[in-house]
Amino acid sequence: MFTDLVGSVRMRDRLGDDVADDIGVEHDRIVNDALASTRGRLVKKLGDGALAVFESSVDAVVAGQHIHEAVLFYNRHAEDDRQISVRIGINAGEIAIDNGDVIGLPVAVASRVCGKAEGGQLLVTDTVRSRIGRRARFRFLSVGMHTLTGVDD
Repeated sequence: MFTDLVGSVRMRDRLGDDVADDIGVEHDRIVNDALASTRGRLVKKLGDGALAVFESSVDAVVAGQHIHEAVLFYNRHAEDDRQISVRIGINAGEIAIDNGDVIGLPVAVASRVCGKAEGGQLLVTDTVRSRIGRRARFRFLSVGMHTLTGVDD
């Protein structure tokens, strides 16, 4: 799972580094809380986002839902110019671990999927959707086929 704080550079330019850093800390808290509640593991922070892994596709999607719910709660109490939006991309597959980092095509695809998401959106690949099947009561809506840079299938 990749998360991305939408518009973070624009926000940093508008509000200044100190305020943007505080908002980034809030994003990190939200993500960490969601990971703790779903057995996810933070692999690394990515400036204005995060990369996390899960044992289960269900857990990854639940974590994404928790992140979006926490962002809505945060925004209800934040000043208008400090509102945040997070986009999330989730993929599943066999990865490799290299010095504590995760690598492989499934990671690259998750990153590309996150890049296709809009703020407040959680996009999953068909791989994730099919792995979950009927194990959970998620409602998936198709956003159609997308071309991902560097990925043929």
